[in-house]
Amino acid sequence: MLALFDRCRSIFGAVRLLAKLEDPDFGQEATILARPLITESLMLMELAAADETRRVELVVGWELLTLDDLEGLWREAQARGQDMDDQLKSTALAKGWWEEYARRRGAGTSRWRVDEKALADKHGREDYLSFRMMHHFVHGSAFAAGQRSSQEGDVHFVGGPAADKGWGKAAALQSASSLVFATRAVCSIFGWNEPPELDGLHKRIEAMDAEMQEAATAGPKAD
Repeated sequence: MLALFDRCRSIFGAVRLLAKLEDPDFGQEATILARPLITESLMLMELAAADETRRVELVVGWELLTLDDLEGLWREAQARGQDMDDQLKSTALAKGWWEEYARRRGAGTSRWRVDEKALADKHGREDYLSFRMMHHFVHGSAFAAGQRSSQEGDVHFVGGPAADKGWGKAAALQSASSLVFATRAVCSIFGWNEPPELDGLHKRIEAMDAEMQEAATAGPKAD
């Protein structure tokens, strides 16, 4: 759980770095990193809300789901002619260890496949639609490609300033909000006192986000 939080912290640092760069503009690329930060902060919130046995089930279920995926990868490589015997044996041993650990703790071994929509609704998060929008930048789409250009009259511009549409600021604010949620969750899990600045920081982020949303939806100003 601490490693999961540290990933949140590290991803936020990378988002900040990308959002600050101006030439070339990597603001849109910052959204690629902002998406897993939403997912992993939601995971920490779910872990914080669970009792000890349920936490074991969630962690074990997540580990086993990951090992299932790795096993599939090794078998696909094997089907392509690669020697993957060591990887398959190591994965089987890891599965056995986690299953035995769950049994000792009286926990189940159902795989935990994270459902961002369900978790966002459960924990009162309002950023699920932001998560969905980020899919376009993570996986690529005509919409994401279109964000790299702008038009003035009959002239089209691609890249650089033409790609600066505020995505970097949006990604930074979204990531800051996710990290606040992650910090609160990990403090709850380990019984730590929350940093006293957290409430003020969250309110500041919300105010900045509201200001950005208002500016984005405002109509053209009258001459």
